Amino acid sequence: MWMPNVNRFTPRKHQALMAALREEIRTGRLGPGDRLPAQRDLSAAIGVAVGTIARVYRDAGAEGLIRSTVGRGSYVARQADEL
Repeated sequence: MWMPNVNRFTPRKHQALMAALREEIRTGRLGPGDRLPAQRDLSAAIGVAVGTIARVYRDAGAEGLIRSTVGRGSYVARQADEL
């Protein structure tokens, strides 16, 4: 499960989470089809507001990094060589 090294003390959490997600995909630690944690689960695990996580997932979806479906979850959509 993707667990970024970001917590409530990290400045610019949104930027840090986006960078961490891009890096995990770029290095191949997350590949196409890998499931990301539910927004509430990730929020609770790292101590970052669920609204911040929702914004990261929304922005990552807009960039084509992930695809999210209500009731099914969020999954990596791109291969590392596409970044």
